Amino acid sequence: MNKLALLTCCAAVGLSSHTGTALAGGKKPTIEGAWEIVVTLRQNGPDCSTAEIIPGGNGAANPFPTFYSYHEGGLLSEYGSRASPAHRTPGAGVWRQAGKRKSDAGKYAIRYTFLTFDGSELQDARIDVRGDISLAAGGDKLTGVARYVRTDLSGNAVPFCSTIDGTRITF
Repeated sequence: MNKLALLTCCAAVGLSSHTGTALAGGKKPTIEGAWEIVVTLRQNGPDCSTAEIIPGGNGAANPFPTFYSYHEGGLLSEYGSRASPAHRTPGAGVWRQAGKRKSDAGKYAIRYTFLTFDGSELQDARIDVRGDISLAAGGDKLTGVARYVRTDLSGNAVPFCSTIDGTRITF
């Protein structure tokens, strides 16, 4: 292998291993990347972080693991694990930095939606999720709260919320 090819391969490996943490040149870490998240569903209330936890039932755990991928440019992919893939779609949505002030560094707003299905595998509802996320100073942990609205096919809406704790997936 010639030197140019070897150098190109090394550069490609280095660029592909970037996780969004401690960036060169003193840049702040970003939320971009893959995250393992623990979601704790809670009753709707004025403060989601202290609202009563919704008990798990029918084999559904609470809290439960899920995965978020924050893509460059503001796309969000969510892969929930509380229900089997036959009973819900992955979440699709967006994210953005929460503000432009220095004090807003590490704060993000998210919004995503997914569809749920009944036991006959027919769509029964749409769930819209909006949340506020804070990235820890080191860039490898996040916390947040999210508000959900489950709207069935008849238009009946049921709000609830959750707390979110995440760890960045890295090599």
